[in-house]
Amino acid sequence: MPDKFIKICGLTNCSDARAAYLAGADYLGFILIPGARRAIDKAEFDKIAFGKKAGVFLNAPIDYVLSFKLDVIQLHGTESEEYVAKLRRQTACEIWKALPIVDAETFAFARSAYQGLTLLADGEKGGRPCDRVLAGELSKIRPTILAGGLTSENVGEAIALGDPVGVDVAGGVESAIDPRKKDTDKIKAFIKEARKNL
Repeated sequence: MPDKFIKICGLTNCSDARAAYLAGADYLGFILIPGARRAIDKAEFDKIAFGKKAGVFLNAPIDYVLSFKLDVIQLHGTESEEYVAKLRRQTACEIWKALPIVDAETFAFARSAYQGLTLLADGEKGGRPCDRVLAGELSKIRPTILAGGLTSENVGEAIALGDPVGVDVAGGVESAIDPRKKDTDKIKAFIKEARKNL
């Protein structure tokens, strides 16, 4: 895993994946949650995925997770520590665990939960902002990725609040016309601002 990295997530087609890669994204993210707004299935993934690949899952059977060729497994559900331990025994992939960081209670939980994993600081629902002050504090304690509501306009300020290992964006670089497509100019602007501040 790069020391500091940028992930463009929610990619659904070859042209957007290529644009993110050429703009300098360290990880390309794919939503592998059936029924999700930006989801792709395994056949689509196999056609468009390249580079360093992160797959996003929600309470998925381990066999399903392991059916994808990934560099990172990103868990967004209520996966137990036992689930994670079992997954770690079966894969060499990096595993990231998304947790809501929205108040003192969720912050306290995140300080000690899922030891050994990089955490992804999210809002209560995907795409909504976490408490960026608390996320910044968390990033000083353990490896933390900032996510949820980031754009080129606010990513620099969010990074400055702590010491995150990376940033993760999906909605902040979407096309204004189609949420399943990306805006190349937004991708470039986001990566430029994030890279300048990480």
